[in-house]
Amino acid sequence: MRFSIFVRAVLVASVGLAGSAVSAQTPFETVCAPLHPSNGVTPGLFGLCVAYCVAQECNALDVPECGPELCSCSDVLDDYNDKRQPGDPAMPCIQEECPCFDAQFLADELSNPAICIDGDEQTLINGSDPEGCINAVAQVTVRSSGEICQAFAQDRDPADNVCKETISTLQSVSPDEFAACQSLLRTHQGLTCP
Repeated sequence: MRFSIFVRAVLVASVGLAGSAVSAQTPFETVCAPLHPSNGVTPGLFGLCVAYCVAQECNALDVPECGPELCSCSDVLDDYNDKRQPGDPAMPCIQEECPCFDAQFLADELSNPAICIDGDEQTLINGSDPEGCINAVAQVTVRSSGEICQAFAQDRDPADNVCKETISTLQSVSPDEFAACQSLLRTHQGLTCP
């Protein structure tokens, strides 16, 4: 018989927290604090977050299995995602990566941005070179068909003096990937868009 989500979360959290000093912080002071029901998120997510992020110290790269008397990290994460409603955040201790670009791309290709746009539906950094090539673009955009991310870079080919594409990525992204890309853009070199 399957334990209810709440009972499992409380059981795992209490066992994990009672064992030893898993964390010097209370669950209310951890990465899970924004999930407390008083913040308007779906009830139950806070306890599952505490179980996953604090008590079991699970993470996206190495998800250990619990003992036979308790559920595994992946079961807690599955329960969290099943309970999660639109507008609720992803499990906060799992950091999504932006599939189109990373901080290194931004540092290499967009060290001197010429255009910067930041809003709820689009965040974009564009750089150009003095010779007229579009040096690079990194953006996330909400379209009617869904959310996308894009990375694009060009260099002028000295042999024929033509701008040539060196990097081009355009793809659909999940809301969590969109947020990861947007966060990278917003924190790039402390950039503030007008």
